Amino acid sequence: MLEPTDTGLRKLFQAAGHHRPGTDLTARIMARVAVTPMARPAPIKPLIGQWGWGAMAAGVIALFALVLIGNGSTTTTTPTLLTPFIEMTRNIRVPQGDWTVWASGVSACALLFTLLDRVLARRVALREGRA
Repeated sequence: MLEPTDTGLRKLFQAAGHHRPGTDLTARIMARVAVTPMARPAPIKPLIGQWGWGAMAAGVIALFALVLIGNGSTTTTTPTLLTPFIEMTRNIRVPQGDWTVWASGVSACALLFTLLDRVLARRVALREGRA
């Protein structure tokens, strides 16, 4: 099949002539655009909600309380509900060294970076007009 050349296309368009669109072309296009539904972004929900984080925090606090209560030197003769857990945690000893300083520093850095990320995300949202 032969490829059309520029001169061939030009002659073809000249032979077809120029037809002006109707006056209602703009109205027809706008009517179609008005009917077309716009895609709205779906809100993004976090994987772990506030109740989940609260439950995890309560679990960690309960674990620390259990360890602190279990390492006491009290002797009880009547078994309680916490006796098996206290027996498991009785021999846990806190390691010696500078690990507490390092853990505190890592936690502070993680908190700082998290807060910095939130501030930057909020600024971008304000700049884009989403907030």
